[in-house]
Order: sequence, then structure tokens, then C-alpha cells
Amino acid sequence: SMSSKARHLSMAGDSST
Repeated sequence: SMSSKARHLSMAGDSST
């Protein structure tokens, strides 16, 4: 997952991102 670039939606499902 790209939690670094999708930190704002990490709580929305970083596993899918």
C-alpha cells in the first residue's frame, strides 16, 4: 500500500490503496 501518498485516506482502507 502507498500509505505515504494516501495518508489522508489510510483510515478508509489503505490495504486497498
